[in-house]
Amino acid sequence: MFYKMFSAYYNSIFPLAGSKAVFFNNLWRAYKPKTTLNLGCATGELVDHLTKQGCQATGVDMSSDLLALAHDKDGKFVQADMVEYLSQTPQQHDMVICIGNTLPHLKPVQLERFFSIIPHWLKSGGVLVVQTVNYHRILQKRPPGLSTINRPEEGLQFQRLYNYNEDGSIDFTAILTSPQGRDKATVTLWPFTHQKFNQALANTFSPEAEYGGFNEVPYQREESPAWVLVARKK
Repeated sequence: MFYKMFSAYYNSIFPLAGSKAVFFNNLWRAYKPKTTLNLGCATGELVDHLTKQGCQATGVDMSSDLLALAHDKDGKFVQADMVEYLSQTPQQHDMVICIGNTLPHLKPVQLERFFSIIPHWLKSGGVLVVQTVNYHRILQKRPPGLSTINRPEEGLQFQRLYNYNEDGSIDFTAILTSPQGRDKATVTLWPFTHQKFNQALANTFSPEAEYGGFNEVPYQREESPAWVLVARKK
């Protein structure tokens, strides 16, 4: 699988640190959720962080390689396909979080299913937090990829390349250079814009904030590298 290639280095490449850590600390102080569901939880860092704050947090991810790194962390972890997990009888939470550009891994039919069932997993007034790449910008400018992530202190380089397909999908190729050598893997992404997401959930959610990244700078669809949504269930 795609994430098996760099699972051992995931926390170094995408750490819960800096503006990302500040963002979730601010989120915790603002909403103080008692229960949280983290979809696409990866190695469980965020679930562990929330649990240590006193929140009952559950993480769901389909990658056994990533979840293997969560075994020593606090919180509950479930290995499952995200949409299949949500298709069970809903357990309502105060907050649902889906970050790390997880949703574009869903095929269009799966994304529509997500739109239809996610409201049932939140209590009235509950908060949905989503983060993706800013695909409005990507689809307009069609760059060859995202910026390379370098961690020289650990001997890591993570290149991110895009190939645009006629069906609207994007083949995302990751090239990891590490002390163990060089590895390459590709996964298909199905980009959607912030407009599509907001329109799909307009009847059940009210946006509270849209940022261009975890630094909480206001979202600008033509320039922001990412899109972060904080929305409250009506």
